[in-house]
Amino acid sequence: ALLFAPRDSASILSLTGTIWISTSGLVLFALAKKLELSKLPVALVRDSMREMFWYGLPRVPGEFALFGLFAIPAFIVANRQGIEAAGFFSFGVSVLQMISGLFKAVGVLLLPYVSSLCAQGRWDQLQDVVVKTTLVCLAVTLAIVVTLYLALGVIVPLLMGPAFLRAVPHVNWLLVGTLPFVLYTILRNPLDAVAELPHNSINLLVVFVIAVGLVWFQPQHISAPAGMAAALCLLGLLSVWSWRLSLRQRRAGWKDYPDSADALGASQGL
Repeated sequence: ALLFAPRDSASILSLTGTIWISTSGLVLFALAKKLELSKLPVALVRDSMREMFWYGLPRVPGEFALFGLFAIPAFIVANRQGIEAAGFFSFGVSVLQMISGLFKAVGVLLLPYVSSLCAQGRWDQLQDVVVKTTLVCLAVTLAIVVTLYLALGVIVPLLMGPAFLRAVPHVNWLLVGTLPFVLYTILRNPLDAVAELPHNSINLLVVFVIAVGLVWFQPQHISAPAGMAAALCLLGLLSVWSWRLSLRQRRAGWKDYPDSADALGASQGL
């Protein structure tokens, strides 16, 4: 899009969206043809679409809250402190998002695996995989955060000029929120696989309101980056709490249906 669109933001975004939609449409068409979806009973397709719609719809507000969590505070900072402060704040947010972006694929890969283990009732293995994966990702994140924290004073002026040295305190505060945000990034997909209730949407909406409140009112000794870091720490804690609660409820629900265990034993015997 950057290479072929005219040099304005609207054209670049429009072309990017067109490429996304076209690519997704082609893949969907290829899958539908390969799986012969046209031969499925209409009632099955209708019921499946209804189930997925009511599963997915409550999760949509969470995506808007996640977008607003990083966008709205920057608008507030720009209005209150000027465009330069907003630029420094946004630079810190970009660093946080770049680090967390390294681990998005991990959550996506965990989603079908966790769903499969849930269907089989293999709770101990499920928990072991998620915990070990999370700990490894957090260890890598911690190493990156510590390295950046120690080296930002050299890296930032080297790459962006001495004027951006004033952005270092903003980035340092937001680095504090990187670990809990990576924790949310890893757990969000397994959480959706385990629970029908949209825990992620609820957590994101709560954290969004708190983050905007902290940045808007800025209590004494709490800057906008510090407020964001505090909100992201809450998001990480809520994600862990939701995961533990959902896994416990799902495990208890499995025990309430003995037919599930019988079916699993039969399938393993076959």
